[in-house]
Amino acid sequence: MVDSDSSSEAIPTSKKLLCGLVFTAMLLQYAGRTSVSVVLVQLQESTSNITNASVSKPHVGYSQFQVGVILSSVYAGMLPSSFIGGFLAYRYRAMRVLLTSVGINSVVHCLGPVMFQRFETAVTQRVLAGLAEGTSEPAAYGVLGEYMLPRQSARVAPFVFSGFYFGQFLGLISTGFITQRLSWKVTFYLFGCLGIVWTIVSVGVEATGVAKKHEKDETAEKDNGKITNMKSVPFCRILTSGAVWALILLHVLSYTWDPNLLPLYFNQGFGTKVELAGMLAGIPILAFAALEQLFALFGNFLCKYVTTTVARKAMAVTACLCVSGCLVVAAFTTNFAVAACFVAVSFGCSAARVAGMFFSFFFNLEPRVQGLGSHFAIRLPCFCPSCVVKSDERRGSGSANKYCALDTVDNNSLP
Repeated sequence: MVDSDSSSEAIPTSKKLLCGLVFTAMLLQYAGRTSVSVVLVQLQESTSNITNASVSKPHVGYSQFQVGVILSSVYAGMLPSSFIGGFLAYRYRAMRVLLTSVGINSVVHCLGPVMFQRFETAVTQRVLAGLAEGTSEPAAYGVLGEYMLPRQSARVAPFVFSGFYFGQFLGLISTGFITQRLSWKVTFYLFGCLGIVWTIVSVGVEATGVAKKHEKDETAEKDNGKITNMKSVPFCRILTSGAVWALILLHVLSYTWDPNLLPLYFNQGFGTKVELAGMLAGIPILAFAALEQLFALFGNFLCKYVTTTVARKAMAVTACLCVSGCLVVAAFTTNFAVAACFVAVSFGCSAARVAGMFFSFFFNLEPRVQGLGSHFAIRLPCFCPSCVVKSDERRGSGSANKYCALDTVDNNSLP
């Protein structure tokens, strides 16, 4: 039986407001990023396939390989900026780093309609967006670490960072609807302007000092632990830790199936229209976001009877096995409805993996340390969209289904 601790304390309203701002920031960032994947489906289609005269016809017909490069280029910017963001959040106030990240990314997003007229400028826009967006996630962890106790941060993290998945769902669903009825350019302006509004509101909240930062002595006293200040990042200790490599392996095996590929998967694998492809791609993300909350509550309940290590491993292994089984079925079906159902279930089961990892209490670490392994593991496999669409271009549109099976083989190797 696990003893009761400070995690059961009530969280002040001011800090709940702060959590709401971080949640909204993550939602807008991910909504803007995933909307690009649906826009590229529209830009890849020939103008003859567009029958609605009121819809703005794309002037650029990107090839499948170009679409993959554009999708992957955002991670080329996010990979270095994720590390930089951790150091900035450690050196300066994390909330200011988050404000800067969202503000710059929103401005870059508003430039999308102009820069997406050519392939070269489109890649440049995505790299710039990745550089701006990459600093937001470690800054968000830093915000929770500055204003909340580590155990409180671990408690609210599954709910705060569910903005990732609600944002992806919002971006996929709304973009498919907007591109079919208005114009693909509207989505860039919409999410860009919303991000600018969020930045203005958050600057006001930051200036008023609604939430107060906790003191390190208070954290040490209430968490019953020791906080060690290090002048440099212990790279050797991190890279030789078995727990770190287990976390990296879990990230890599889970992120090889990038959610940004879902619109292309349904559009090219089953021939669905843009609006339907966006809707089908959004359902798995919504299932992930909804079930993550339930798994987080289940994890809190489970930790009352077993250690956090047992709870984390049980949830991660169970999730990987369920994901593998569902993706095997989706890989060999020719019915888009069956594929959509099993892909949605696989994403929903994967939520147990994410919820379980929040019980690691890595909020005790500084932002520059905690982001080292996780960001490298998450960003590296996300370069695979360019490889997948190039393979799809060579083998034919039906090969999109076979990509589902790639993740199942790797996930089965998880101990």
